[in-house]
Amino acid sequence: MKKFKTKVLFTFLIALEIAMTLPVKVSAQDINYKIPNPSRYNSLEDIISALGSLIRPIFLLTFGAMLLVGAFLVLTSQGNEEKIENGKKTIIAAIIGFAIAALAPTLVNFVTSFLLVEGL
Repeated sequence: MKKFKTKVLFTFLIALEIAMTLPVKVSAQDINYKIPNPSRYNSLEDIISALGSLIRPIFLLTFGAMLLVGAFLVLTSQGNEEKIENGKKTIIAAIIGFAIAALAPTLVNFVTSFLLVEGL
């Protein structure tokens, strides 16, 4: 009896699965309905541009903070050569990071013009 119940349940589940996956005709009213754009951005280029405008001040604040940290390390080294080197490395890393962040839009424009990519 238990085997029979298991077979019936299994058959029912398979039939239910087949019924759920069959396509069903839906009588929708308007096929040309457009979903309005909830954001003010119309393309991926607009989104990337907005993100760039948002990230640039964060880079500037980080650059200033890293310069202050490097200067603090040099000033509080008390003649310790290791701490002076550490402070110099921090300042150099901050300057390199700032240069990369400042040149990033120019590099993107150069690469896209070199590759002849349209629309970026």
